[in-house]
Amino acid sequence: MAELAPALVDIIGPSAPPPAVSEVASALPTLGLLLLAASLAVWWWRGRQRRRAVQQLKKLHQSFRSGALSGHDAAYQIASALRRQLKLVRLATGMPPRHLPEQDRANWDDFVQRLDQLRYPPGSAQEAATIDALFGQAQVWLRRYD
Repeated sequence: MAELAPALVDIIGPSAPPPAVSEVASALPTLGLLLLAASLAVWWWRGRQRRRAVQQLKKLHQSFRSGALSGHDAAYQIASALRRQLKLVRLATGMPPRHLPEQDRANWDDFVQRLDQLRYPPGSAQEAATIDALFGQAQVWLRRYD
């Protein structure tokens, strides 16, 4: 046995075989599915927030039409909902939401000016059709540019 000991020192033990290509390839679809699921979850969450904001505007519009909400208060509620959902610091002309195309900037400025006419001064009276139009346009802004 003493004679075998020096001969065994030179033997290198077996190493683990490299991963087969099929193992790596099977992990890629799983990773892809996880990324797809995460993307869908984010898309669903953002859509859910947008739908809530639009539903809130619809409820405010119903309150305005029933007479429970004045035009002045409705303008403030529209501005607040837009500012919160579009993540704007201020609702002002010249400060459009992110991703607003250049051709819509004039419409945005016009919308904000009409909204400001209702908000300032508090005694300004506007006809219901103007406020109805503002509610409709606010819903369009929320659906498009959130």
